Amino acid sequence: MKEIIKNLTSGIRINTESIEKIKKSKKTITYLNSLDFNGMPDEIKEMNQSLLESAKKVLEESKENILSYEDGYLSDDCVDYASGYDGIGEVLCLNKDIGCLNDILNLKETELTDNVKKEIEELKEAKGKQLENFKIKLRAHVEKAVRKEFLNESEKSDESVKNTVEVKMPVQREYTIRKTGKSPQEIKEVIQDYIRINETIFNKIIFESKPATLSISERILDVYFKPGTGYIANFISEPDTNYGKFYKNLLKVFNEIKEYVYDNFDIVVIPEDGKAISYLNSFYQNYIFVREKIDTALTQYKLQNSLLNENFSVKYLIFEKITGKYLIFCNGNRELSKAVEPYFQNQAKLGTMSFDIEFVEYEGDIRKMIADRLDKIRNHIELSEAGNYMKITKLKNGNGRCSTLADVTGVKILIDPEAEYDGNDIDIVVMSNARDNHVKVIPQIMNSNPGAKLFTSDISFKIARIKWMKELNNPNLVIAGSDSADFTRRDIDNLNERVIRITPMGKGYNFKGLVNIKFFSSGSIPGSSIVEIRDASQKTIYLSNFTTDNTGLLKGADNDLSEYNYVLSSAKKYDQEFIPLPMDLIREKLKDNRQVFIFSDSVGNLQHLTVELYTAGIDRQVVSGETTFGIINKELAKLLNFGSSWGDNFEDKETFFKSISKIEPLADEYEFYKKFSTNEPGVFILPFEKMEVEMVLKNKMNGENPVFIPSDFEEDFLKMLEKDVFVSDENKAGGHIVYNYLRNTPVSEVFEKFKDSKILKKIISDYQIEGIPAAKTVVLEDNIEKTVC
Repeated sequence: MKEIIKNLTSGIRINTESIEKIKKSKKTITYLNSLDFNGMPDEIKEMNQSLLESAKKVLEESKENILSYEDGYLSDDCVDYASGYDGIGEVLCLNKDIGCLNDILNLKETELTDNVKKEIEELKEAKGKQLENFKIKLRAHVEKAVRKEFLNESEKSDESVKNTVEVKMPVQREYTIRKTGKSPQEIKEVIQDYIRINETIFNKIIFESKPATLSISERILDVYFKPGTGYIANFISEPDTNYGKFYKNLLKVFNEIKEYVYDNFDIVVIPEDGKAISYLNSFYQNYIFVREKIDTALTQYKLQNSLLNENFSVKYLIFEKITGKYLIFCNGNRELSKAVEPYFQNQAKLGTMSFDIEFVEYEGDIRKMIADRLDKIRNHIELSEAGNYMKITKLKNGNGRCSTLADVTGVKILIDPEAEYDGNDIDIVVMSNARDNHVKVIPQIMNSNPGAKLFTSDISFKIARIKWMKELNNPNLVIAGSDSADFTRRDIDNLNERVIRITPMGKGYNFKGLVNIKFFSSGSIPGSSIVEIRDASQKTIYLSNFTTDNTGLLKGADNDLSEYNYVLSSAKKYDQEFIPLPMDLIREKLKDNRQVFIFSDSVGNLQHLTVELYTAGIDRQVVSGETTFGIINKELAKLLNFGSSWGDNFEDKETFFKSISKIEPLADEYEFYKKFSTNEPGVFILPFEKMEVEMVLKNKMNGENPVFIPSDFEEDFLKMLEKDVFVSDENKAGGHIVYNYLRNTPVSEVFEKFKDSKILKKIISDYQIEGIPAAKTVVLEDNIEKTVC
């Protein structure tokens, strides 16, 4: 049937060039129509208007040329469009009838009388006219279908082209990213099976009908899961010389693969962002002069060194981006590689930058060799296997502040210190997030441990630095329950040289060949990490603030914790209930012309409540009584805009940017107190600091204005409230409301999910957790070292 329809639509050509112009023009028009021309400088506005008019002109011209008619032209272009024609059944029947009549007329064994022959020919002519009429309708149907697909037209318009072209904004598909029960190998096989079915057309798209240097099914090296992104398919791409063309074509094919896998398996698969491997064999095989140069160099070297009976051949050239090496896969006498080495050194340059070259013995399967090398580079970490052990101590001072000290194979790691450390033997200080309790004593500890490195994220370090500078600039500032700054500007500046900013999902940092530290997003606080600590014998994951739930601001952590031998967490410290702000109450109070006071930390609750107020549509003025809040949010936005890898863990960066722009920072102290002292309705976001707390207690704690306190500040707040003489006993009892946006997945839930893992040995925590057997728990006691393994 396909061949019949193909013949019936012969002569109709779909102009792919016009279609591409239409697509590009529509995309350009859509983008330019989304811009605010009124806010542009005149020259930019004029240029964009010119681009818009030009795109409209190209669109209108291309619309008329989308189809053309050429006698004798035959292709599959129109088969699918013609198949949807209502009269296609009649067309096929007529075509079949005419074929039968032709067969009768051409019978050699049977002689037809003139009258019968004449009747058959007349019948054939009548059916032929009917078929031609149907062909005209079929052609009109094909044209209508093509225009409907590419121009959103229900039928071809006879009217003149309008001046304004309205193009609907393209609907972007939303993908739900989650881990699946399939292994990475199974997902790889799903992709490859689909590729094999469509391999001919995929290769045609990528190489534009040129011979494929390497089939697309052979390009998939491996698949691995990246939280917040999906399953990454690592593939062999084309060389830099073809990058702009073939790589883009390759991405088109991967987009088709992505749609298929998601529709059929509910799995998000994306191609690797950037090339880890470039396949340069095409460069070697397709250019004769390259082979001639190599052969000439080999011949001269053989003559000079009496090696005429020795052989050497180059099989493949590979650029391995992950190591920055040019790999030369070869056979024969390696001594002869010296003959071609100068040539390859000259080739392995990019501008003024040279890459290392490495000769590799070719073993017969280039794809397997590449995959094995990549797996070894990505996953193998060289660590000493001598005398591995792990000892953990929960440090606790007289004020109840805690830190975790891990001694792993001789490397001392201080994790999230809340109090100064009495010693100078620390190798690594881990700051998993930039909350006040973790930031405060870092400069002092680093100062007294001159050999230590600070491991954290770029976001956490930026926020911590802002806080340290604030304390230096406000020596009299006292945060509830804290001490004044005990460090200098020089101490902070010195940290710039000693901080290791670790990116999420990276290979990690190998410390002296003894331990490797790797960070992953914790899902709870911007820039916050869960931390992998690994030596040659075991892998431990430290959870800190950790959640698997999406928070409205951040994507939940999605790590496979079954791969770890030990899970380290403070069950007491991070046992906090999720309590969002009651938006209905806030709206009600604002409607009654009341003021709303929200005390907050500077990282964690602040960003979550800001987004919550924005998405809830709170339209009254939101005022920040703390300049540091604005600075931190702006610096955070700047880091996200400039490509911090931690930005991948934000659910919607645009919503966050919009939410912080709605907050009015009152840097002028007089203006703030002026607004505060009036009864003008609005939302005040305040730091939990002594002066601000006392100001609200004295003037606003009257039962009419709601006061919201973060749950981890409530204990300090109640102590201050008890001493305040201006607040009535009635309001002391119920005058504030507790909230908390810092979600924490309970350790017991983590254990329940991964308890069947053959790798997971024990949970390390500060008390025996209900639901976890004692045999599976290491309970830490205050200031007592526990040998875990």
